Amino acid sequence: PSSRWTQGQSCTNNQAGPPKWGRPPGLRKRLEELGIAPGSVVSTDDGINYLNAVARIQVAAGDDANAILNALYNHPKLFESPRNARRWIELTEDTSVVAGLKDENAFRAGDLASLEQPMLILVGGNSPMLNSARMLHRLCTHSRFMEIPDMGHFFPISNPRAFLKPTLRFLRAVARGDPRIYPQNPG
Repeated sequence: PSSRWTQGQSCTNNQAGPPKWGRPPGLRKRLEELGIAPGSVVSTDDGINYLNAVARIQVAAGDDANAILNALYNHPKLFESPRNARRWIELTEDTSVVAGLKDENAFRAGDLASLEQPMLILVGGNSPMLNSARMLHRLCTHSRFMEIPDMGHFFPISNPRAFLKPTLRFLRAVARGDPRIYPQNPG
């Protein structure tokens, strides 16, 4: 039976039981020293768990975080600072956001069309979610769509200023009641 690792995905194998590690033994030992169960890193089953694994490594590993993340995911740290990584962990552990995201019955496309609240749909131009963001904009008649060029999916974490500037501009416009916050919606 073979074991395969794909960037950003789980380790898979063709045998019963836990997946094979598929990484250098020294890396497994280093994660254990940091108090991070290697199995929790290998079995990232969704975006939230993946981000939690990255955040925990950044918090626990300090200066070694980039080397560990490069070995695991072929990229350096995602969070700008250990403080931001800790805040992400707290957000996902201390709120209902994770349960809400995983709840398939939370809302449906028709529910989105009935929303009347102002909504800013801000997406990185290199994000794999770009088409989904455009579809969301078409469904939500009270939305403003903004594509941030040369940014990926997690740019609010990796480049907070690129996120905050248009977000604050949008919120100020909403507070003023400025009708220009809703350009022609293709809906």
